[in-house]
Amino acid sequence: MLKKKYFITIFNTMDKEAKIVIFNGKDKIFEFNAEYATDILSVENQNIFYFERDSYYKDVNTIIEKSFVVRYDIKNNKIIEKIPFPFIFKDKMPYMKKIGNNVYFSVGDRLDSNLKENESILYSYNVKTEEIKEILTYNGQGLPVIKENEIIYSKENKIYSFNKFKNISEFLFDGDLPFDYVDGEIYYMKKNNIVKRSKKNSDKIISKIDKKTKIGGYPVKINDNLFAIIELKPIPLDKLYSEYGKIEIIDSKSKSKLSLYKLYYEKETHYPYLTNSSFIFVDKISLQKYLNNKM
Repeated sequence: MLKKKYFITIFNTMDKEAKIVIFNGKDKIFEFNAEYATDILSVENQNIFYFERDSYYKDVNTIIEKSFVVRYDIKNNKIIEKIPFPFIFKDKMPYMKKIGNNVYFSVGDRLDSNLKENESILYSYNVKTEEIKEILTYNGQGLPVIKENEIIYSKENKIYSFNKFKNISEFLFDGDLPFDYVDGEIYYMKKNNIVKRSKKNSDKIISKIDKKTKIGGYPVKINDNLFAIIELKPIPLDKLYSEYGKIEIIDSKSKSKLSLYKLYYEKETHYPYLTNSSFIFVDKISLQKYLNNKM
């Protein structure tokens, strides 16, 4: 399934600092230390942008939090820029993505299947102008589909398109959790199934997911047949955090599944905290020429 596909993830264990690792299929090809990394924001040319967040107690009643957007040069293997991030998350976990000069983010708790219908607020932070904007409210954990000119999101079981320039939303159709939008076709969830809405406004079920499966965040479209989902699993004997994200890849063509948890995470950390921005799939071309001397 993963042959010639690049996959970037964050390993963050309790006994050592976080590291960001790049895989080509099943093979680890590059890694670097990324202390306090929580989210991978984007891959641009030879750079990986990621978010790091450190918090500590100044005294019993005061928590100090420092956050940065970090620009890491893959080719030269070094950090070349750290941009201070002014938003304070306190005890919440961000979901983040960088497009152009804007970092889009929302704030949520750890993955919890009972919070799917909760309302989230989407913000943007411009790293050049240092302006924070509250854009819209939506349902679901993670981030909606964010494109250069528009945002596809769901609210109260309806899917909308938000025009960034006109600052208005247009109702599209009934549905939940849109997670990909390519050439006029929208991929979204419907009764725990992955569905594609075509340009002619007709629906096609791409993959049927067991009704008993609890999904956290949004699925990720890798190609026309492969989709990654975060399946929520209970943590034994853990009364504080009841669930963790177990990433599974579903092949809608062969109906087979592949556990990324077993493939990548099981030997590194027992219960990784995985969201849609702590792992990303990237196009091979965007990384290969910068990794040739490391492969």
